[in-house]
Amino acid sequence: MIRPEDVRFHIPRDLQYDWAETSFFSIYLPEVNVTAWTYLVARKGVGAIACDVEAIDKIGRVSLDALYVDFQQHLPIPDRFEAFTLPNGFSLKTMNEPRDYQVEYIGVGDTAFHWTIKGLMEPFDIHDATMDPLASHDPNASGFGSAYANHFDMTAHVVGTATIRGKRYDVDCVTTMDHSWGPRNERGMRSMGWINGNFGKDLAFHTIWSLDPMPSGWRQFQLAHGYVLVDGEVRGLTAGQIRAARQGP
Repeated sequence: MIRPEDVRFHIPRDLQYDWAETSFFSIYLPEVNVTAWTYLVARKGVGAIACDVEAIDKIGRVSLDALYVDFQQHLPIPDRFEAFTLPNGFSLKTMNEPRDYQVEYIGVGDTAFHWTIKGLMEPFDIHDATMDPLASHDPNASGFGSAYANHFDMTAHVVGTATIRGKRYDVDCVTTMDHSWGPRNERGMRSMGWINGNFGKDLAFHTIWSLDPMPSGWRQFQLAHGYVLVDGEVRGLTAGQIRAARQGP
């Protein structure tokens, strides 16, 4: 079970350099085919936090295909993970922990985000068997190895504004956020898929998949965790299949 204090830093006694805590928030703007996100990777063991802020309107192969990219990897880590401001203009504040959040970002190129995020459900703890039928104490079954040794996903309602390269948009969407903490070494990171669909406050799903890139077709992905949210009720998934096809060379 995820507790209110889990929005704070989790610092083990034997803190290592590869210990990481992450948070992901996103929005989408269907009328202009745009999605934008903020992604944090905090490493208390080295005193640095990475902050990735991006907006895209297509699937591309290089960062120049994006509408906006501000990816800074060595910002000074804040004292508190539940309320802070970074030198790149990003700030986060938690509310009604662990369900609600306020994201503010004042970037460059006339780009700024102001998002109020409200959870539509209790955080889905992938290691809690009372929520997830596929829960396991083995981190290798998490879909992303030890990096997901502690992890939750949550469908949320996001309102606010997004100004991207001088164009201002109203935000009102249902999306998925996540938070994780555990050892996240940059060598041998597990391949995985993190996929969700959000159709409104009364219908959404989220899935985590382990990925073996060597096979083809339906054999590549195995469901590790997932849920559907239907009319306020969360149901943990027990099985599923997906297939991914590459476009272009």
